Amino acid sequence: MIALRMRSTDSEGRTDFAGRSREYRDRLSEVFRRVNLSPADRANIGSVARRTVGNLLREVLSPEDLTRYGLLADGPSERMRKTRHGTHLPARLTAVIRTTATTDLTADVLRMAQGALGIVSRIAPEAVQALTANEKTTLATLAGHIEDRAYELRMLVTPDED
Repeated sequence: MIALRMRSTDSEGRTDFAGRSREYRDRLSEVFRRVNLSPADRANIGSVARRTVGNLLREVLSPEDLTRYGLLADGPSERMRKTRHGTHLPARLTAVIRTTATTDLTADVLRMAQGALGIVSRIAPEAVQALTANEKTTLATLAGHIEDRAYELRMLVTPDED
């Protein structure tokens, strides 16, 4: 895909490193057509390939070139790492979840609870401090509902402990 981008030009006559030109898209479509991929396989391979190309371009192009082509300085992997930062659960908790024997239905319950914890864990104290008074009131209401639901779940699994 990088070679195809290097052989294509964008609307300004430059090498199409961003992969946005009709020329590049037509060439890529032709490659996919020739290898007889199903639409589902094409979507899966295309997604992985675009992410890989995005990461490789950040290794090859300078920050100035990335800016010139309208590309973000951070590649897809770096953006994903930053997104996931703060959602890391303690290793002991992750190990317990991973090693708990489950059925398909119960595994979904554990995954949803783990996901909810991960999402709530991503809220940075600095972001909360930056909220307006009205926004803090709304967040307090939401946090109360989260707390209520967590309590309900805890009572469903440990009714005699409280």
